[in-house]
Amino acid sequence: MIDVGVLDGVAGILSIHMDPSRKVGKIGWRTGVLTANCDEMHVTITGRGGHAARPHEASDPIAAAAQLINALYLFIPRATDSQDAVVVTVGQVVGGEMANVIPEQVKLRGTVRTLDRTVRTNTFDHIYRLAQGIGKTTETEIKVHWGVAAPSVVNDEQMTSLLRCAAREVLGENGLEEIERPSMGSEDFAFYLDEVPGAMIRIGCASSQLGNAALHSTLFDIDEESIRIAAKILARSAVRWADPQGPHKHKHKKINTDLGAGI
Repeated sequence: MIDVGVLDGVAGILSIHMDPSRKVGKIGWRTGVLTANCDEMHVTITGRGGHAARPHEASDPIAAAAQLINALYLFIPRATDSQDAVVVTVGQVVGGEMANVIPEQVKLRGTVRTLDRTVRTNTFDHIYRLAQGIGKTTETEIKVHWGVAAPSVVNDEQMTSLLRCAAREVLGENGLEEIERPSMGSEDFAFYLDEVPGAMIRIGCASSQLGNAALHSTLFDIDEESIRIAAKILARSAVRWADPQGPHKHKHKKINTDLGAGI
């Protein structure tokens, strides 16, 4: 969308993300870093296949994969300052077709989530070192490469203030809740923020009847009253942006609004 010009002439962008941890009628806001960097990790482990009865004649990539996953979960946190957030998760393991055959290859896919760029780089380096070491001890070849990456959502102070003022008009002061810490989730809204200033807030979508399941779960649902509230907040934000008496100076340019979805 950016490549085809969706942000041409846009001076600011606003987004609202559903939040089942908050009740309908509440919004969560935060200035600065809101979400984590997220890098997709791809690992290919190649060994030497063989019969399950004679593992000494093979180089077992499943055993190597098990060691690597355990090392990632155990040693990445130990190598990182306890005040710096890092989350490494392996979400897919693919390898083998028969119960009595050691396969030649196993593939892993996962994510690495960080809040700091230096921590991100250091974590990559540590993963490479762990892969290299386990590859040597298991006599397998372990290759690590990185796929899709989303940067952190960093909310612009002025744009966050715009959303807060609009939300206060719709919900009142008691409807606003400051988010104390960034989320380790990730969000492709960040790509827009690389181009123009903007902000995202989280809107409560849970009620006594609906909306209490976690984001991205198979049971996720919302109380649709939250959509009406979100639309009102975005509309009032756009009106405030265009107010000749207001603090925003880009009246001749567009402001985009978005109901976002996460990664």
